[in-house]
This record gives sequence, C-alpha cells and structure tokens, in this order.
Amino acid sequence: MKKTLLATAALLAIAYAHSAFADVTVTAEISKTKDIDVTVDIDIIKDIDITVTVTNSVTKAAEVDSLINQTNFNNDSCENCAEKIDEIIDSVNANIGVVTVNQSTGNNNNQGSVLTAAVDDLTPPGGGNGGTNGFFGYAEAQGAIDQRNGGVNRGNVVDSDTILFREDRMEGSVSNNLGVAMVNQAAGQMLNQANNVAIAISLDPFGGVALTEGELGQETSNNVNHESDIFKEANILSSVNGNQGVTLVNQGTGNMSNQANLLTVAVTAAAGSL
Repeated sequence: MKKTLLATAALLAIAYAHSAFADVTVTAEISKTKDIDVTVDIDIIKDIDITVTVTNSVTKAAEVDSLINQTNFNNDSCENCAEKIDEIIDSVNANIGVVTVNQSTGNNNNQGSVLTAAVDDLTPPGGGNGGTNGFFGYAEAQGAIDQRNGGVNRGNVVDSDTILFREDRMEGSVSNNLGVAMVNQAAGQMLNQANNVAIAISLDPFGGVALTEGELGQETSNNVNHESDIFKEANILSSVNGNQGVTLVNQGTGNMSNQANLLTVAVTAAAGSL
C-alpha cells in the first residue's frame, strides 16, 4: 500500500512540472433536424336559457310594435351633368316634442321616420293600491327595420358620369331640441334611410315587468355601379349639438346604401321617477 501511494505522488509531480497553457481552435459542423407538430383544438359552446316567471297578475299594460320595411330594386339611373345639393341651414333647432325631417334631391330614395309610444294609467284597475293587491304593470316595446337594396334576380343600375358635385350639407342645424328629433338627408341614388323609435311605459310604483326587443335587418345585393368623374360630399357643420332626449340623423350622397337608427325603450316606474 505504501509503495503504491508513493508511485502515484511521483506521477502527479511529473505531470505538474510539464503542464502549460495553450490556445485551442476547434471547428465543428453540426447538422440538426427538428420536426415540430402543434395541434390546438378549441371548442366554445354557450347555451343561455332565460326563464322569467311572473307570479303577479298583470292587469296594467303598455305595448307597442313598430316596423319599417323599405325595398329598393329594379331601378336604373343614367345621368350626365346632373348636379344635386341638399341643404339644411340654420333649421330644426329649439323644438320641443317630436320633429322629423326628410330631404332628398336624389333618385329612387326611400326615407322614413316612425315614433310609436304607449303609456298606461298610473291608477290600478278598480282603484286598488297597486302591487300590494296583486296589480302589476307590464311594458313591452318591439321595434324592427328591414331594408333591402337590390334583389335576387335584378338589383339597381347606376351609370352616370361628369357630375361636378353631389352634396349633402347640414349647417347650424338640429341643435338644442328637447324630445325626439329625426332627420334623413340624401343626395344620392337608390338609398334607404329610416329612423324608428318605440317606447312603452307602465306607470306602476309597486313593481312591474319591462321587455324590449329590437331587430335590424339590412341587405344590399346584385347592384351595378358605373360612375366616373363624380364629386360627392357630405357635411355636418356646427350641427347636432345640445339636444336633450333622442336625436337620430342619416346623411348619404352615395348609391344603393342602407342607413338606419333604431331605439326601443320599455319602462315600469312611478310617474314621479321619470
């Protein structure tokens, strides 16, 4: 054992005496092949069921249904040098209640504004004391707008050229109104423009149910537009300011478009809280 240890120590001493530092350059070529497969499956399924059960007897009700339906198809417009301008200047201001305006210098345009409202009486039937005797208020408002521009078999055709201007201009107007203001302005061709407001109010301080539904369906298909050298402009300047209530505005100088505003409101409340 003692001889073996001495021999090992001698070898280590010799190796230490002959050790040295050196720079080593290593060149290597490494080839790698990597295959990556990523599979992601995401399934999102949502089922929502809403069930409303009213145990009170509904003896007071306010209900409105409002529908606007406009169709524009099978029309032809071939115009040259047919300049058009719509202007509403310093108008439709400071009205109280309901104001509606339709203005059009174009061709084959549909425009409409509709307001429907229903309000029931505050006093329960038979002079009772409202919900404490089972009387219950119910308000439902349904509004829909359906506008079709073009059709399955034949749409609209516009073939116009060299029109210096086609302009809608609203300036200093439709401001500081109190209530409902609805405006349509069109210098284009084959436009559908609509405003629809449906309001149902049940005046019952003891409770009630309010339901509202709105549906907007619009379609543009199979239309043909060949226009050249036409300048179109739509301007709303210093307008539609400071109104209180509901303000709806459509403005268009183009061709074969659908524009619509839809508002449905249902309320059950005491008269003093409105």
